Amino acid sequence: QDGYDNTGWRVQVNNERFDKLVDEELARMQAEQEKLTDKHDTRTDVSYNQKWTFSTAMLYSATVITTVGYGNIAPKSILGKVTTCIYAMFGIPIMIMCLTNTGDLLAFFFIKYYSLTINFSQRMIRRRRQKRRQRSKLSFEIDDETVQHVPIAATLGVLALYIVAGAVLFSHWEGWSYVDGAYFSFITFTTIGLGDLVPGKGTLTENKNGKSILCALYLLFGLVLTAMCFKLMQDDLFAMKQRLFERLGLQTHHNTHHHHHHQESHTCENIKGHF
Repeated sequence: QDGYDNTGWRVQVNNERFDKLVDEELARMQAEQEKLTDKHDTRTDVSYNQKWTFSTAMLYSATVITTVGYGNIAPKSILGKVTTCIYAMFGIPIMIMCLTNTGDLLAFFFIKYYSLTINFSQRMIRRRRQKRRQRSKLSFEIDDETVQHVPIAATLGVLALYIVAGAVLFSHWEGWSYVDGAYFSFITFTTIGLGDLVPGKGTLTENKNGKSILCALYLLFGLVLTAMCFKLMQDDLFAMKQRLFERLGLQTHHNTHHHHHHQESHTCENIKGHF
């Protein structure tokens, strides 16, 4: 119709029906695209071979033995699948052993330096109070160093700081938001590994192997730090249980000693019976 007549170009459309049709068409196009990518043509093989670079293979190896498993990189050949299973059978126990031992060692040093810091701050507070009361020179007294108990709040604070550092790091490298970077760090450290967010072109490329190594080291140290935090929280919960039992008047040490004494006597009787 006439170009100046706008009524001829107006079409009445049902919004819900229009949205439904668009969603169906997009779903059909996505299904066709997935069928094309599954076929092994030359273009797909080229993109598939580009995915397996040294940096991505290193991240894949780390996610396999740490049981994170993002799922964005996976073997398609039979040899690759068999090799992954054999690699995981030997790598996962070694990784668990390393995480346990390193986490215990890190927890030991954390308790030690946390105790030194708390004792030093307590000494400084006492000296300031004494200086206020007595306006004279005081000789420095050497106090007995006591091992302080690490509360859950301090443990969670250390883990939160490391997650914030990961949020800043990945927001700078990958262009993610701080929330997405912190979310990715938490999902990785807890070995959930949903795979909705994975390091991509900003970190894992052939010309950025240094970033990929730092990314792998950051993730591995995060797993060790999480193991340390779990151990410290477990110790704190055990101490809380002991204090609760003491308030309730339950003598756990006596029962444990009696139980061990009964087991030892029973074992001795079995040994005498054998002889």
